[in-house]
Amino acid sequence: MNVESDLKVLAKLLDEVKLEAVMIGNAAAAINGSPVTTIDVDFIVPQTPQTYRAIVLLAQKTDSVLQELKLIDDRYMYQLIPKSAEGMQLDFLYELASKDRYEKIKQRAMSVEFGGKMLYVAALEDIIRAKQAANRPKDIAVLPILNLTLEEQQRQKGDQK
Repeated sequence: MNVESDLKVLAKLLDEVKLEAVMIGNAAAAINGSPVTTIDVDFIVPQTPQTYRAIVLLAQKTDSVLQELKLIDDRYMYQLIPKSAEGMQLDFLYELASKDRYEKIKQRAMSVEFGGKMLYVAALEDIIRAKQAANRPKDIAVLPILNLTLEEQQRQKGDQK
């Protein structure tokens, strides 16, 4: 898997289907400088009929199976499960465990260019807050790394002043 080339393709596809999305989760944490890995890419999206249609179209374009999951806290998640081993699993949420919604996360997100297209990437603080609220073992396990990354970034900003 070539992550940079996969993200270029993903940015192009999100643009083609006109899907507004902010990357969240470990993929976003890695772009923010955290030394973490993941096997999927998570997004928060606005809860609109257009968003759902765009997710369905994206499933077709990526040759993925669309799966709707009801989470234990009554939130919903849409997963695109690739039919081939080369594909990338994509997860879409309308609301994070932290109760943050798309608009709030997007305000603090940074835009990163991949192949001439922009992807919004959540701020590390928002990723940390979502993982703390989710309180799943896999989220708790990565929190020390994310917090250390955030502390180091804040220290470096302070040194630059």
